[in-house]
Amino acid sequence: MTEQQKKTPDVSVIVPVYNVEKYIRQGLDSIAGQTLKNIEIICVDDGSTDSSSAILEEYATKDPRFKIIRQKNQFAGIARNTGFERAIGTYVAFLDSDDFFEPTLLEDAFHQCEQDDADICIYSADYYYSDTDTFSPFDTCLYRELIPNTIPFSWRDLPHQIFQLCVATPWNKLYRRSMLLKHQLRYPNLKRSEDSPFACMALACAEKITILDKVLVHYRQAHGNNQQSGTDKTPLDWFMAQMILKEELIKHDLFDVLKCSYFSFMIGNGHYYLGLMKSIDGVKQTYNSLRNELIKNQNEIRQLSDKINPWFVDIAHFFITHTCESYLFEELKKSTKSIQELKHKNDDFHKQLKSCLPALNMIKKQYQFLSRITLGKKRKKYREKANMIDQRMREITGSDSHLGI
Repeated sequence: MTEQQKKTPDVSVIVPVYNVEKYIRQGLDSIAGQTLKNIEIICVDDGSTDSSSAILEEYATKDPRFKIIRQKNQFAGIARNTGFERAIGTYVAFLDSDDFFEPTLLEDAFHQCEQDDADICIYSADYYYSDTDTFSPFDTCLYRELIPNTIPFSWRDLPHQIFQLCVATPWNKLYRRSMLLKHQLRYPNLKRSEDSPFACMALACAEKITILDKVLVHYRQAHGNNQQSGTDKTPLDWFMAQMILKEELIKHDLFDVLKCSYFSFMIGNGHYYLGLMKSIDGVKQTYNSLRNELIKNQNEIRQLSDKINPWFVDIAHFFITHTCESYLFEELKKSTKSIQELKHKNDDFHKQLKSCLPALNMIKKQYQFLSRITLGKKRKKYREKANMIDQRMREITGSDSHLGI
């Protein structure tokens, strides 16, 4: 191994940072503590206004592997691009500052790529809930049933479903840096959804993709500072990202062979973001942008319908044949039905509760009678039984005293 090779990090870790002082230490600690030591950690402070910048300086002072870049706020995609321009590692990992990671993430993914001579290693994740300090499965992070029998593989092994293989995010993959450079893959200048064109194009351009079916990333939920928490502010970013992906696929001569997977991805994405909208304007913009694009491509989608998952076909048909107003009317009917069902359940509960009242009143009277016996020290032959019932009623009612009812 030459001196230059010794200086080349195995992995460049790129971390966009913006106002995450509450969570950043956990994320940085989990990166600094990786079992793969030959790494560089490039943190791009994207114009933070809290103490995130000072925390980054603290880590850089203690660990020379940390490199800090500062820029005005341009959002996560541009921050990742900035970090990538400085990266020199053999592989690149784009990790988010509010998540945290298993200590073997980089070592496991690096060795998997080396073993399979792969351009990308995809790994799994789970959800982490900050408010309850609990974890839950993230099943859609990796669709195991779509993984080809032979690994490594490429889009040629599943051309109709390559974009459905895993969630279209950067943080659940390790990338060979030379592959990203060769195909000039960068994040578009969008506030949200900037990661999906990049992640999809990487899957399309990779000659070899490998899988590491292990939970290595803990994806933080239940805080309001992530990109999706303000989707209504830029309701068409997801659609612009979709159009950028289409342009990139055409530029790389890949659209015709991957359009089945592309249309499925667009339909699923549109349906997903529609569910995130919290304003009527956001719903209308999302719905109409998707509907118009589907109408333009309905002939192609119809021709591909035998290769597309029936769920996507049904959703596409609904969007094409229903205006946004009729969609909202259908949603209103569903909501009304749900409210009515809830009311019926509530009424049934009150009826059942009412039917129990006579028995409860009888028990209450018996309990009060037995309590008086105990308190008054009368009828000694009933005291043992009274005390037993008294104790049982305390357990049932949660009362500290037999006078609690």
